Amino acid sequence: MDIWGLNRRTVESQQALADEQRFTVEAAYLTLTSNVVVAAIQEASLRDQIDATIKIIALNKKALDTLRQQFNAGYSSRIDLAAQEATLAQQEATLPPLQKQLAITRDLLTALIGRYPSEEPLETFTLASLQLPQDLPVSLPSTLIEQRPDVRLAEEQMEVGKRQIETGMTRVRRFVIEKAVEANVTLHEEHAAIARRAITDKNFIQDVDWSDRTVEVRETAETPVVSKSSRIVEEVVVGKEGSDRVETVKDKVRRQQVEIEKQPSSTPPRGNT
Repeated sequence: MDIWGLNRRTVESQQALADEQRFTVEAAYLTLTSNVVVAAIQEASLRDQIDATIKIIALNKKALDTLRQQFNAGYSSRIDLAAQEATLAQQEATLPPLQKQLAITRDLLTALIGRYPSEEPLETFTLASLQLPQDLPVSLPSTLIEQRPDVRLAEEQMEVGKRQIETGMTRVRRFVIEKAVEANVTLHEEHAAIARRAITDKNFIQDVDWSDRTVEVRETAETPVVSKSSRIVEEVVVGKEGSDRVETVKDKVRRQQVEIEKQPSSTPPRGNT
């Protein structure tokens, strides 16, 4: 007798746990199959790249042989021959990395299908062998939705970048102004000084010069002479200095949440009587 429905709830819990495990297995299977498809497409792309590289190398070798014949005949220069040899060497250098990447992809594909590394699959893939379905559904079918029972939740993250803007300008202009200045200077003057004095010496009476005579005395005076000289008294250095500041940027981001609503069964629990 299950009056309170404990056994029924236990069975439902186990059924939900079984569904969860089944969904986990389906998700793992989808991930595995998608990885196999990606590896196959990668292999096809690498094989076509290798084939194209081999063809390009063959064409470059043919062109090199032609240039050698022309060089021997004197119709081409050594520079053209060296350039073609360098081009051929560059093309040949791209082939080993592609071959190595193809070997890695084959090993990955072998591991994804559950085989040992020595048990490489016989199938090979090329882009020409891959075909898309002719009719693609416009919308997702309901069966595809059922294969992905998970619910994805998205969340925004704020990323703060920086850009430089012009906040102003500082202009330094040099111009000339005049100001009144004065200086004291001592000036010297020389003037003629005339003085008369009486002669009492009798010797001068015997030697008298009766001719006309003119005596000139030049008078001089100093006048100020102004000269100017320039010298550097100050230097203004024009430049920029930087400073950092921390600014808090606030915004809103969106985040998806899930609401779980459990619907009770419409069938009432049955008890054993």
